[in-house]
Amino acid sequence: MRAVSTRKAQSVSVNVCACAERRQVSHPRARHGMPVDTGLLGQLRATEFVVRDDDRLRLVSVAPAALGWVLRGGTSSGHDILQSVSHSQRPRVVSSGQPGTEQGGRGFRGMEDSDRQAHTEVMDIREHWFDEGAPLFRQAIEESDAVLPPGDFYMCPCCMIAFSREAVTEKVLTEEHVPPRKTGGKGLLLTCSSCNSTHGSKFDSHEVIRKAILRAARGEDPKRNLRATFEVAGIEMPCKAYFVDGKVIARATGTHPDNATAHAEALERAKESKDFSSLKFRVHEPHDPGLADVSLIRSAYLATFIALGWPYILENTLTTLSPIRDQLMKGPAIPTLTLRSLVGRVSDLPDGSRKMTLVEHPPELESVLVTIDQNVIFLPDPWGVHSCEDLSQAVGRCRDDQGWVSVSASGKNVPWPSPFDNRYLLNRI
Repeated sequence: MRAVSTRKAQSVSVNVCACAERRQVSHPRARHGMPVDTGLLGQLRATEFVVRDDDRLRLVSVAPAALGWVLRGGTSSGHDILQSVSHSQRPRVVSSGQPGTEQGGRGFRGMEDSDRQAHTEVMDIREHWFDEGAPLFRQAIEESDAVLPPGDFYMCPCCMIAFSREAVTEKVLTEEHVPPRKTGGKGLLLTCSSCNSTHGSKFDSHEVIRKAILRAARGEDPKRNLRATFEVAGIEMPCKAYFVDGKVIARATGTHPDNATAHAEALERAKESKDFSSLKFRVHEPHDPGLADVSLIRSAYLATFIALGWPYILENTLTTLSPIRDQLMKGPAIPTLTLRSLVGRVSDLPDGSRKMTLVEHPPELESVLVTIDQNVIFLPDPWGVHSCEDLSQAVGRCRDDQGWVSVSASGKNVPWPSPFDNRYLLNRI
């Protein structure tokens, strides 16, 4: 048996080993290549999609460090300490103060009635998720021959640090929306405050802006003004633009009158000659499509975790999911080509589309296929058959000369998780 080390009874360290020498060993329960019992997949349904790869910018291929287990001996109890390695830094646990104190804000007593009710509702749902997940987490850890200290613990699926119950009341474990709340997501699970806030600013913010641009361009949000430049015959005019009935309406902002006059005259000449080749329209809403893709991958990863449970991230996929966790923990570095190739677009899907499919066929694409709005994301399958690299190469083989990907896949649809239902289903599929 191997023990999992603790920190101040506040959290369980299950990610970074601080010792000078690190030795990676295979996970004791890894069963790579485990055959899939097709009898468990139920009714097969086909999912077809076409992906246009048209915004892949500034890509650099980076080989992320593999996630593995590290054994470090010499503890006072005589047991080895089981830890997993995914990144070089570990979030610190910082107490935000108990409710009712001045530490960390006004405190529960200083709230208005409506704020107090909202606070109570959030506390209730977080405590429910903790009570739901803690025993299943202990079961998954003990099945992997590790030992948790006495008490209840819940592990953040992003940084792989497990926290005790006090982390809920101290707001160290926070409500996580999947996808981000500003893109229509709902609270589904707990993540630590460090991952929640850091990933929100570094990744989710880019997806929020990208989706806002796409909705505005489709005329779904006519009140959304986009910062843009309207160029005619080399004359640029900064403007705010919005889309109505397929038309672009641009209003000049901060331009010199002489420039505005020259721009209007050039536009009139283009209309008279019916030559619009010199017209250019550029949107200047600052966002990085690569980081927006990482946000989608993160949302798909979290949704799949809460739908399938701890075994999905702790057993066979411990290594195959490591590039995703490594990307999240190393911050806004340029996303790898491997990860970005797992994200595609399906323009005719409606907003609010949520779907999860365990793909069985074709065999080279055995995976979890997640649909979020107009986006589809491939993730490694629950049995550890294919890695992110394997899936990236398989998708690449389906790409034609113009960058289009057409794939027909079949498998079992997994119910999309909700705050109270369709959760931790892997052992029942």
